[in-house]
Amino acid sequence: FNGFADTLLANDEQRKSFNVYENTISSLYEACKPEVLGRKLGRVVSAFQYLRGVMDSIVEQADIDSAVQRIEALLDASVVVDNAEAFSAKEFEAQYKIVQRGKAWDLSKVNVVKLREEFKQAPFKNIQIADLQAFLQRKLAEMLAQNRTRGDFIQRLQKVIGAYNSGATSTENYYDELTAFAQELKEEAERHIREGLTEDELELFDLLKKESL
Repeated sequence: FNGFADTLLANDEQRKSFNVYENTISSLYEACKPEVLGRKLGRVVSAFQYLRGVMDSIVEQADIDSAVQRIEALLDASVVVDNAEAFSAKEFEAQYKIVQRGKAWDLSKVNVVKLREEFKQAPFKNIQIADLQAFLQRKLAEMLAQNRTRGDFIQRLQKVIGAYNSGATSTENYYDELTAFAQELKEEAERHIREGLTEDELELFDLLKKESL
């Protein structure tokens, strides 16, 4: 499934389109119950749900318990075993266990050189990109909540992401831009330490500085 996820994560539009298709497929399947039960369509639906769960765990760092529960409930209701098929519902269910795919990111430990070296060796580069992009978006939202003067960082990141989604930036260049942005974000997150201030004091300092300009 990593190969499929990597293809769909090539840009935000593809991922969002797939999410629409998955929602439609799952909704139609639910609407067709109970007539559809026992026709083995549940396996197809669960495959779409699994792939959606894999991508959500990367991009949104979603709590995947709900996705697992949906798939398990679907399998329990729809998997039919006959003598011609040498597998059980439990064996089939085991194939659709979702694990957290995204990295455990720590901005303070970001190493641009190491990240770029790992990216060169990565078999699924779009997954690496989506993971880092999602982390930066989440971290930036946290940092903006701490200091409202950081709005320019959001504008810059949106510009970088927009250029990539439009096809104006290559995969390799985009990852380089994301890692460079991560380094800048790291320095911004540590600025209050260099200034000898708390986060609240830094925000007040930045606001006063902005008003004086």
